Amino acid sequence: MPRVVKHPDIRRAELLDRAAGLFLQRGYENVSLNDLIADAGVSKGAFYHWFPSKDALVATLAERSARDAFAGVADAVATCDGDALDRLNAVLRAGFDINMKMTGPEQLAAMVSLLRPDNAHLYGRILAVEQELYRPMLTRLISKGVADGVFDTFDPEGVVA
Repeated sequence: MPRVVKHPDIRRAELLDRAAGLFLQRGYENVSLNDLIADAGVSKGAFYHWFPSKDALVATLAERSARDAFAGVADAVATCDGDALDRLNAVLRAGFDINMKMTGPEQLAAMVSLLRPDNAHLYGRILAVEQELYRPMLTRLISKGVADGVFDTFDPEGVVA
C-alpha cells in the first residue's frame, strides 16, 4: 500500500485523537508508547518529532481539551446580552454544561488516572492552561461589573485568582 502523505498538523491531530481514544479505552497506565505508535500508524521518530514523551502527549491532549471547553464558555459569554452578573452566570452555566457532557465512565477513569500522585505534574499543567485561558476573561468581566456597579471589589484580578 502506498504511503499517504498528510500535512504534519493533520498527522499530529490524528495522533492526538488516536491517543485519546486509547487512553479512554484502556487507561493511561495501560497504554505504552509502542501501543500509541502502532495504533496511529506513525514511526517512533514521527512521534518524538511531535512529542518528547508520553507525558508531553497527555499534556497536549489536556491543553486541547481545555481550549475546546474554553471556546464553548467564551461563546456563551459572547452571546449573553445581560450585565456582568448575567455574563458570570453564563460562564458558570456553560462550564457546568461542558463538564456534564464530558463526564462519562471513560472520562472519569481518565481523570482518576490523572489525579494519581505520580501524575500530579500533568494535572498541574492542565490547571495552569485553564488559568491562562480563563483569568483574562474573568478579570475583564469582573472589572466591567465593578465599573457598572454590579460587583464591589478593589482587586478584580485578585478575585479571579
